[in-house]
Amino acid sequence: CATLYAIDGILEWRNAWDAGSGAACPWVMRPVLADKVACIGPSQVRTLEAWGNRGKCEMVGVPRLDSLVPVIGLPERTPGSDFRFLVTTAKNACYTPAQRERVVRSLTDLRDWFAVTPQLKGSRLSVSWRLDPAVADEIGVSNALADLTGRELLAQLSQVHAVVTTPSTAMLEAMILGRPTALLDYHNCPQYVPAAWTISARSHLDRVLTELVEPPGPRMLRQRELLHDALVCDGRAAERLAGLAQAM
Repeated sequence: CATLYAIDGILEWRNAWDAGSGAACPWVMRPVLADKVACIGPSQVRTLEAWGNRGKCEMVGVPRLDSLVPVIGLPERTPGSDFRFLVTTAKNACYTPAQRERVVRSLTDLRDWFAVTPQLKGSRLSVSWRLDPAVADEIGVSNALADLTGRELLAQLSQVHAVVTTPSTAMLEAMILGRPTALLDYHNCPQYVPAAWTISARSHLDRVLTELVEPPGPRMLRQRELLHDALVCDGRAAERLAGLAQAM
């Protein structure tokens, strides 16, 4: 039987190379153990081809994101209204004890920054936390994660003005919707999907979060460039995936 490996998210260095004894990625991607692999965008094709998969990679996109066309505008801001942040992590934010320590430290720094920075540029700041439940408990914040189907995340993204996230496919969803998005990454490892803003130390918080409130045009342009290198987002991924399967 012909086999097709359909990838539904980003590649992440820690999962690929530093996930400890339970790592799956080395066994299913280097090389891919299927006849074809449906990739989400150009950068993923380049990476998987470099891992020994030349001739197997087909650029498809992510079918579940087809409906996420950039039609949800930023929430209206009136004088004195809140500027709303969403802070989120991947469903599994860490794979080893050392990674967990860094993730918890990064989110604790962010929590503490919001505690002492009630406003920026004349706007009150509010923050919603959508985190790996174990991490949310450890840093002591109210967790807004209750549903993993994607509907809840879309509803939350539609209500916020900016996003801070650990490496996760959620960063692409935020970018599709035009939210200025910062990557919270204290691991100091290569990023297969970079962002226009990166927070890799506590000292970066002031500058990056201030820019997210009033994002410069060149940064937003760079965000759109990175999005389209990471993801084919023309709303036709399901059609391409079905066509690929049918051809096989």
